[in-house]
Amino acid sequence: IPFVLKAQERAERARKARNMEEEEKLFLFGSPWSPPAWMKNPGGNRPSLSSMSGSNPIQGLSTNQQQAWSNYLSYWVTSFKQKGVNIWGITVQNEAEFAAPWESCVYNASFQSNFIGNYLGPTLKKDHPSLKIMAYDHNKDHIAQWAKELSSNEQCMKYLSGMAFHW
Repeated sequence: IPFVLKAQERAERARKARNMEEEEKLFLFGSPWSPPAWMKNPGGNRPSLSSMSGSNPIQGLSTNQQQAWSNYLSYWVTSFKQKGVNIWGITVQNEAEFAAPWESCVYNASFQSNFIGNYLGPTLKKDHPSLKIMAYDHNKDHIAQWAKELSSNEQCMKYLSGMAFHW
């Protein structure tokens, strides 16, 4: 946090010194790698237990923990804000298609779409109305498929600001 605060200060000084518009400030963006173990389905590299390391290759986030995970992410944004760090946006999950042996959590497009529309979107809209939500956040090869799935869910589209991807 101290480094981010210094970066924010430097960026703001530079913005003012160059007479830049308010929209040209530093934008901070977060992307989770894994929910806590107790929020995940068992599977992956630890098939008999839930763990932050690895992910169930079918669905990482437990269906009955969607609201808890939404609350957790909202609290994370609130906590940073209380320390003076202003988060502009978040993604739902870093590398959502990869059941990595390290911190990870697999989502498919349909599950992520419903999660945004029914849990994460409403929670963040209530707690942080200007926060941007980006979906996908994975390699570019499947972005069109995910965009098609997400855009077919009207409830999801009420909250989704865009697609994040790795080039």
